[in-house]
Amino acid sequence: MKKILYILLIIALSVVGYFWFSAQNQTEEISQPDTSSQASGQATKDYQSAKFQIAFQYPASWVLTESEPGLIILKPTRDISDDLAPISIDVRGEEPYLDALREIQSVVLDKTETPLSFGSYKAVAISGRLSPTVGERANSPVTFTMIDHAGRLFSIDYSEFDPAMQSAREVYRTIVASFKFIEVQ
Repeated sequence: MKKILYILLIIALSVVGYFWFSAQNQTEEISQPDTSSQASGQATKDYQSAKFQIAFQYPASWVLTESEPGLIILKPTRDISDDLAPISIDVRGEEPYLDALREIQSVVLDKTETPLSFGSYKAVAISGRLSPTVGERANSPVTFTMIDHAGRLFSIDYSEFDPAMQSAREVYRTIVASFKFIEVQ
């Protein structure tokens, strides 16, 4: 009888361990949006880089610039300076992923972290407010989507430096939802 109880206990612990481990490793898969329009009904443009093997969509009315190869800036109008642009995408892969992740975790207050995946690449979205240690834009709402691309950092960042640009959050979500890695032939 004791032997049966031990076997049942081991089975029960195995089942509980399996479900606990599954819940810990659960990620949110990024869904692909409708390619004809953004959630708000605006027309979208497709951005694609063969060099960095990425693609995403953004509103056709927005301005996209590359301040340097692999550093993409998106803003609603040209008259906004690049350093105040609400969205930036860095696909240069210059920083080690884990170092960058720890640094961002240390400067975001009241943060929430959401595990994501982009195909086979794992990522995390870190949302909160910038710490006063970062300087003049302290307490600004931010979201850093940090992608582990073979141990190197690729990121899609949203910063709400100007409360009048809150609509940029929806644009950021559209970009993240449509972001993908592509194969170049």
